[in-house]
Amino acid sequence: LNMLDSAVRYYGFSLSAFKSLNDTFNIMKTSTIKGLAQQRMGDFKESAALFKNGIDLFGPYWLSHEGEANIGMKHLATMMTNLGISLRSLGKFDSSLYYHTESYNLKVEIEASSKIIAREMVNIGNVYSSMDRNSEAIEYFNEANKQFIELNDNFYKRICYNNIGLAFKRMGDTIQAISNYEESLKISRATKNRRGIATS
Repeated sequence: LNMLDSAVRYYGFSLSAFKSLNDTFNIMKTSTIKGLAQQRMGDFKESAALFKNGIDLFGPYWLSHEGEANIGMKHLATMMTNLGISLRSLGKFDSSLYYHTESYNLKVEIEASSKIIAREMVNIGNVYSSMDRNSEAIEYFNEANKQFIELNDNFYKRICYNNIGLAFKRMGDTIQAISNYEESLKISRATKNRRGIATS
């Protein structure tokens, strides 16, 4: 129903219950879900605290539960990605870059899909953009886009071209900026993505 304030309230009740039961797995799970809801509400400080709590609990829990079906390194990587997004929104770029890079390395290590790895490259590129380190941002967006082109993923191709264009614009290269906006616009028109057309 998209009633996020109510959702956060009930996740809070669940989290308290799991804490009273010392149910570490469900504390991690509920912290992540509650954190995502608060992130969508723009409460990045609280969401970051929830994601960090889940990450801190993961290591000790994993020592005695490795190999179980309901938990794996991909869960840790997801929590790191979520934390990185909240930290970037808080302006804590160095910390954000650290967690996105750790998530990327972990996803490569566990041989996650090329799409998941490429999406993490986009996250890293976004942090570099926020830091005004545009050439590094472009490098990550281009590498990610190679994967999205292979996968024929129009949604992320459009985003990458747009992000590359923005980075070139900040660097003062108007020609390259427009060229990338036009690539993004071409995809949006072909897929009848009205939001993408308007953005480009």
